[in-house]
Amino acid sequence: MKLTILGLGTMTGAILAGALEASAVRAEDVTATTRSAASAEKAAAQHGVTVTSQERDERANHAAVAEADIVLVGVKPKDMVATLTDLAPSLRPETVVVSVAAGVTAATMAAVLPAGQPIVRTMPNTPLTVGSGVVGMAPGPGVTEEQTTAVRALFEGSGLVVPVAEEQLSAVVATATGGIPEVVVDGETGRLVEIEQVDDGSGTPLDPEKFVSDFAAALTDVLSDPERAREMGRAGRKRMTGKVIAITGSVGKTSTKDMARTALAGQGRIHAAEASYNNHWGVPLTLARMPQDADFAIIEIGMNHPGEIAPLSRLARPHVAMITTVAAAHLEAFGAIEGIAREKGSIFEGLEPIGHAIIPEDLPVTQILRDCADAAGSLVMGFGRDGQAKLVQAKTEDGALKCRARIGGETVDFTLQTTGTHFAMNAVGVLAALAAAGADVKEAGKRLGDWLPPKGRGAVEDLAGLRLIDDAKRA
Repeated sequence: MKLTILGLGTMTGAILAGALEASAVRAEDVTATTRSAASAEKAAAQHGVTVTSQERDERANHAAVAEADIVLVGVKPKDMVATLTDLAPSLRPETVVVSVAAGVTAATMAAVLPAGQPIVRTMPNTPLTVGSGVVGMAPGPGVTEEQTTAVRALFEGSGLVVPVAEEQLSAVVATATGGIPEVVVDGETGRLVEIEQVDDGSGTPLDPEKFVSDFAAALTDVLSDPERAREMGRAGRKRMTGKVIAITGSVGKTSTKDMARTALAGQGRIHAAEASYNNHWGVPLTLARMPQDADFAIIEIGMNHPGEIAPLSRLARPHVAMITTVAAAHLEAFGAIEGIAREKGSIFEGLEPIGHAIIPEDLPVTQILRDCADAAGSLVMGFGRDGQAKLVQAKTEDGALKCRARIGGETVDFTLQTTGTHFAMNAVGVLAALAAAGADVKEAGKRLGDWLPPKGRGAVEDLAGLRLIDDAKRA
């Protein structure tokens, strides 16, 4: 197995040292890079591996990843997207990209990497530097069992590895060390727990019991007070100056949110809700973790009873709000589909002045949605078979949808790696929303080809000549 480490520093150096000692990798199979020539020479002498510097070779990273089986990316969170965007053409399709960066989701990475690139997110803690760490590890879709085992072995030389769902890697309570303060502003968008460390570069707490106690107390404090979470969400939203897009609907919220995130790849720094984080906890958390310099943020908003959507929309203060569709979901709480439509339409109450409302045409309740948008003083764009954003063509070829749309006065061609015209309709809505937010709609159309449906929501797979469509999740 060939391992490449981009950014060989204290944390990644500790991971490497543990992996070498545990024989998880051989020194002759390791290539690493650093920024400066001096740090490269120091790291090479310390670890006995090949280390090159970007100072002497600006394409050092490209050469290092060309034959790698695993690429461990140790750059700072703010540099992650730019680094991966630059490296993407040099990666082999089977190479596993492993991140240790705080606050950078797998979806953000996937948006700039080639479609299908295996991704593993990890979150190591500072005791790992003295061989006593705990590492959360979340393999993404497409990572094989063999690859998971190999990545896990790299970290087990330095501590305990705990497989977790990716959403468990992100929290509004974190240790005030490493790159974490770049994501969380203490007391405003979250809580940072101070740590007094041994002065040897290892990050070892001077008083481990006190640190654990302080961390637990901060976590309990935040989670026990929903209003505190909302305050942190408001603060996260207030400091962000980019464009915010909010998405709701009876079905299709999460897949459409992910579609929008993928389509925006390459158009700045993108922040989006993880998984289906769309309720009174999920929306504040998404906003609290929003980087100050995000160019676009995509917020998913859901509900299961009346009066939920409007307060969350006012918290998010979107510039653009999109409704995917209105259907008889949670009908028992509303009595009739018209009540559901009015609740969905309340998302427009949170729009910034002269905001944009993106609504589905051709629904029995479309007029109700339009009335809600008009009442909020928003600019309305309808999407569907009719409207200002119109699906002109959608045909299936080799398990993919080849589509053409008119967005305003612009023709946009795009491909979706799935079947089902409902995905094409939502894609048209996404393009309309992105156009309203000031994004390059033609570039967004090109990026839609990199989007893959979430598990259980329409993924297409060929198996021994049989085409399978995974539509197991219906809600």
